[in-house]
Amino acid sequence: MAAALVVLLAGCGTDGGSSGGTVVLAKAAGWRDALSTDESMGAYFAVVEVAYDEATARAAWGDAVPTGLAERDGEPRDVGRYGDLGDVDFEHQVLVVYSSGQSGACPGWPADFDLEGATVEITEGRHVPGDGCTDDYNAYRVVLAVDRARLPAESQLPTEQVLVDGRELTVLVAAYPAR
Repeated sequence: MAAALVVLLAGCGTDGGSSGGTVVLAKAAGWRDALSTDESMGAYFAVVEVAYDEATARAAWGDAVPTGLAERDGEPRDVGRYGDLGDVDFEHQVLVVYSSGQSGACPGWPADFDLEGATVEITEGRHVPGDGCTDDYNAYRVVLAVDRARLPAESQLPTEQVLVDGRELTVLVAAYPAR
């Protein structure tokens, strides 16, 4: 499974940071602990967990963002804090924990989310150096603030109707916590 994911990841080549409707707040190594120990999660390219209210978002932040992360800015290529939970406007935004994998040489992140009918469309950002990507798999998670209109209502979850960079991949979008 991991080898198939790496092949998919190595083919990605978009550069760019977060869009106006999607803001990266933190990036950490590995999937969220509860997901990484759940064998059923290994079937997914990515798991998108959505915290719709502030109390749930605080729990998600505590579970997904390790203490002591370095403060960073710019493209979320490296593990670190790019923002804070206080940056989320819960009237207009939700907190998202996105768990997936990346090539060790080509760091990635979810750069944008959009909702087209019932389908969640994810656009990945990726830094691709001139000498290309390695085909190793490195699990990671990103915590983001996303405009509410870019994701399904909580009553419409869970869903696997997801496109990643225009491809149908096995992605779970669920209310936090997914498991």
